[in-house]
Amino acid sequence: MRPYYREDEFLPIREAFLTHVEKMFEIAGFASASEHAKNILELETQIAASHWDTVKDRDATLTYNKVTRAELEALSQGINWTTYLKEEIFLQGF
Repeated sequence: MRPYYREDEFLPIREAFLTHVEKMFEIAGFASASEHAKNILELETQIAASHWDTVKDRDATLTYNKVTRAELEALSQGINWTTYLKEEIFLQGF
């Protein structure tokens, strides 16, 4: 996704995105819809800048993040993994 926000070949798509988001803000009754749309694109551009490129995304040693249950719980405090996993296993039957 990173090239989408940087490369000139995607400029028409970014412009169409701005037009769409601006229209959504107008429909929602926001003042300064154009400015809000620009802010959204800027935020998404900043987020995309921190993403890995395609090569890193395909690197199995970088994307394989095996952790123990205790490590998972330490990394994601506030998530009840017991409840989540029970629900997930239950839902897979459907």
